[in-house]
Amino acid sequence: MKIRSITCFATHENPDGFEAVKRLGAFANACAHAMSDIGVETQSTRFATQPFPEYLNLGDPTDAMQQVQELEKHANDAGFLYLSIGTAPANDITGMAAIPEMLANSQNVFATCQTTTPTHALSMPAVLKCADVIITNAKNGGDGFTNLRFAALANVDAHVPFFPAAFHDGGAPACGLAMECADVVLGGLVQSSSLSDARQQILGELEQAARMISNALIPLCEQHGVRWLGFDFSPAPFPTEWCSLAAAIERMGGMIGQHGALASAAWVADMLDAGRWQRCGFNGLMLPVLEDARMAERTRGGQLTTKDLLMYSAVCGTGLDTVPLPGGVTRDQIAALLMDISALALRLDKPLTARLMPIPGLTAGERTQYDFTYFINGEVMRLDGSAAGGWLQSEGPIPLSAKRRTGRGNISEPA
Repeated sequence: MKIRSITCFATHENPDGFEAVKRLGAFANACAHAMSDIGVETQSTRFATQPFPEYLNLGDPTDAMQQVQELEKHANDAGFLYLSIGTAPANDITGMAAIPEMLANSQNVFATCQTTTPTHALSMPAVLKCADVIITNAKNGGDGFTNLRFAALANVDAHVPFFPAAFHDGGAPACGLAMECADVVLGGLVQSSSLSDARQQILGELEQAARMISNALIPLCEQHGVRWLGFDFSPAPFPTEWCSLAAAIERMGGMIGQHGALASAAWVADMLDAGRWQRCGFNGLMLPVLEDARMAERTRGGQLTTKDLLMYSAVCGTGLDTVPLPGGVTRDQIAALLMDISALALRLDKPLTARLMPIPGLTAGERTQYDFTYFINGEVMRLDGSAAGGWLQSEGPIPLSAKRRTGRGNISEPA
């Protein structure tokens, strides 16, 4: 187990916001040193702002681009490996349209779009624009890799410490931890003789780590005036078999892409719900296709499908992550998938994301060729989808209330 990211959140205010970045960089560095002192490895420190339309001059694309590049430089100088400029709300099509150029002209900048509204509605204009952004990003650089730094967000609140989803709420500076701990889940299942024993071992290890880390970081937060948010123990993998969440799921029974895996995934999610630690972000199932060795292996021959990924998301996942798609997918095909993930998020009242990676020149079944430390190559996945026609295409925001549970035989009153 290690810390994937010490993620700092703060409001960026032009032109004086760079001092805040510098101060938070010093704080994050102190946190990383404190973690080293107690034997916990920190992979990266990251910085996230409030939604970028609130501070970028989007009316002047050249000026906005310069603002992003300057902020990226200051963040890197402060020691942050990655910068999130936040999200574009579902009603800000102009903000969404600016994202591809900002990502194409930066190295370590992340951004997102919202496909759902604060009033719990699915926005078709936002879904279609997000699909446009994904298509455009795929063409930048020619290998589809730019979409690593972009995601569509559905029903996602501020302060997720995992990128690309991270954005700030505009309040006081804050800090949360994204944890890489798929190895703990796999190890607990391998070493235990029953599910109850595995549950006890895994939760015990995660809770002990949370206590030890909190004891070291909370005083630093108080010293630097930073709000402590807590942990996102979504079991992030590393692209090796010993740190694969998919391997942990298969250890329980049920191969990824076949019946039985959903029940195993649900067990992992239920276990995480019982953990006693201060929470931020998802704290849910994390199955990124190109970051998990077993997930990438299961793309072979089309065994794993996007429909499977949607199904796993329904039992408390973080959504669709690093999904390799054919370079020839259309906007309408991507929009149809974004509609589904957004509908799941709203009806189940949970945060879900979609980080989709169409790869120019590749078709379904061909192997990806990325050379990236945190990726393992797999086969491009087929995407079934057609234009979302009829009323869904023409309507404004489509309200989708969370499902209410009622007893058998009871008459459900109108909401």
